[in-house]
Amino acid sequence: MIDVGQVVVMGVAAGLCVAAASFLALRMQMSARMRAVLIGVSAGIAVGVSGGANSLGLSDWVNVALGFKSQMDLESEHLGERLMEDSRFRRLIEGKSSEEAQIITANLSKAGIQYLTEEQLTRWVYLQRRMAEHSSEFCAARWKGGMDPALFLQAVAALSDAERAEWLSMSTTATLAALQDGRPPAVPYDAMEKGLMAIFSDLPEEQRRAALADTSHRNVADERACELLKMVLSGAETLPQDQRGDFLRALTQL
Repeated sequence: MIDVGQVVVMGVAAGLCVAAASFLALRMQMSARMRAVLIGVSAGIAVGVSGGANSLGLSDWVNVALGFKSQMDLESEHLGERLMEDSRFRRLIEGKSSEEAQIITANLSKAGIQYLTEEQLTRWVYLQRRMAEHSSEFCAARWKGGMDPALFLQAVAALSDAERAEWLSMSTTATLAALQDGRPPAVPYDAMEKGLMAIFSDLPEEQRRAALADTSHRNVADERACELLKMVLSGAETLPQDQRGDFLRALTQL
């Protein structure tokens, strides 16, 4: 990531600067407008299945436009191109700005999480737990909501190469799944309650009551929010088979 203070970004809503657009059109044989849209789509993929952040300032991604690319940029861009090959997706972003395409992609990905298999959802939980282990700020914000998308981007970047690639691929899969016509699997109304009761069942009585009480709201201290998130995510991975799938799908609706 370059220092954005070294880059002057003009007219984000209309696309990227003329020099960057020309450079990319030459390299990728793609129109400046479509290239800007691809950058938005790539940004949407990075935060897509988070459920906690769905809009990055495009200045955070200007390094992609200027050719200063990290491995994550390259991976996101490749998957963005895969998405743009889908005619249903192209219709949705037709005529949209880069920023609009980013939000559409992130929202589709979030909506598509519920279509993932139980195995994929188990990995979705695991990868978020890994991000929480890397950053206490991310950990608290993921529980409380209102996360700065740039913070989420940092958490994704902190994953190992294999984990990051898995996250981005999962986000792309979820985006495509959201475009399908079928309904997602139904989630029992009491799946969340039963899952939390099982996860907290080994705690002493007083701690169990406190944990259940604290999960009913998000305005807890950051340290407590992070503690709760880690308990729920790690517990979700080890729930009995007959409870795990329903609880994981309940988590996707938060």
